Amino acid sequence: MAITLPSSSLPPADPQAAPARGKIRVDATTYLTIYIVLLFAVPSHMTILALGTLGNLSVLWGLVGLAWWTFVRVQNLTPVLRGSRPVKAALVAFFGIVMFSYGAGQLVGIPSENSAWAEAAFIRSLSWAGVALVAIDGITHRTRYMTLLRRLIRGGAMVAVLGLAQFATGQALVNTITLPGFGSEPEYATVFDRSGFTRAAGTASHPLAYGTLLVMLLPMSLTMGAAERHLNVFWRWGPSVVLGLATITSMSRSVLVGLIVGLILIFPTVPRHYRWLTTGIGLGLMVIISFTVPGMLSSLRDMFFTTGNESSSASRTDSLGPAIEIALRNPWLGQGLGSFMPTELILDNAILLMFIELGGLGLATFLGVMMVCAWAGLTIWTHDQDSRFKYYGAGLLGAVISGLMNMAFYDALSFSMASGLTFLIVGLTGAALGLHRLGPQLDVDDVAFAPVTVSRAGGGTVQPTGRRARSRNSDARTDQV
Repeated sequence: MAITLPSSSLPPADPQAAPARGKIRVDATTYLTIYIVLLFAVPSHMTILALGTLGNLSVLWGLVGLAWWTFVRVQNLTPVLRGSRPVKAALVAFFGIVMFSYGAGQLVGIPSENSAWAEAAFIRSLSWAGVALVAIDGITHRTRYMTLLRRLIRGGAMVAVLGLAQFATGQALVNTITLPGFGSEPEYATVFDRSGFTRAAGTASHPLAYGTLLVMLLPMSLTMGAAERHLNVFWRWGPSVVLGLATITSMSRSVLVGLIVGLILIFPTVPRHYRWLTTGIGLGLMVIISFTVPGMLSSLRDMFFTTGNESSSASRTDSLGPAIEIALRNPWLGQGLGSFMPTELILDNAILLMFIELGGLGLATFLGVMMVCAWAGLTIWTHDQDSRFKYYGAGLLGAVISGLMNMAFYDALSFSMASGLTFLIVGLTGAALGLHRLGPQLDVDDVAFAPVTVSRAGGGTVQPTGRRARSRNSDARTDQV
């Protein structure tokens, strides 16, 4: 799915080559790169005042993506990767339940304040859908796919660098940023404290949302280091070191649990010498921290051995019974995404919250999305013929399961960075599955699922038909949308 602004020169046939001078190609990778910048670089607490809770720039850009995807699909302007259907079907089922749950809540009647939050959450869910669907249907070349993954990992590493600076200085560093027409809630622009250490939040509105970024991107970063052997040492392993150091200093039990789960999943997938390298880097970081931050490791140890005795653990345990009782009032469709207010019961568990708001059907379809994505990542790792691409499948598997584990410790979908990144990863997993089933030697525009305009160097155009795959070594061509 691409928009090509034509010029007198033709683009190269190889998508790895640079575009011709005077030609601008805006494709799904470009769109999603902008989304990553808005998600990571703009502090989550900053919103457009006139739009209230929907004024987050990444949310608005996701809605633009949904409009773009709808236009392209209605017009049938580009072919679709049919191999991505399992992920797309799971997504459609989940968002269908979100829609029916919202309608059921409005019909039954909920308090006006709850209704306003439900409306905002429903619109945010459309933004998530837009990002995921553009990724699934729009990324049509493996080269562009891996380019986007590198950008995502490096963007996350930059947020981790900011988090490390916050940890070292004890300052938020982002609370002084102001933009015309934007407002912020100051309590979200501050760092937090735990056991005498600073809990960084990066550009997220809460340390746990920042932690979601770390645990989802670190497995992908490690597998990128194993896959991208042509990169220099800094770009191969630098993001992993930064993300790993930020994870250890996050002062969050849930983040560390997610990290352990992600590492367990990806370790069997990488060569043995990379396992030793990764283990050595991790132990080295622990030694550095023990000398530079006295008391840090003992505080991390105490977080696990005092589980159940501190307020956060007790809150999660005590809320389990009341949450299930509330959920059983509307067991199938719930009362609408975003409609449950924290004043009714404090829930640090996105799974329980989803059970209340979307009912059993919503929870089941969401878990289905995550499980299908985990299966897709495992399938790519075990069956793909491209030695580089298969590593990314393992990284996606680790990212999906780590993110899902992290949701058991806080209401992840209530935070723009955590929810936006989750559905971006879901979309990237669907795109990877489609590219895997297409095969490493083909591009989507080589398979005529739909008519594609092909411009030849000798002039004139042809309309390929049928379903036969053609070689990538064809003449120069332009996909016009």
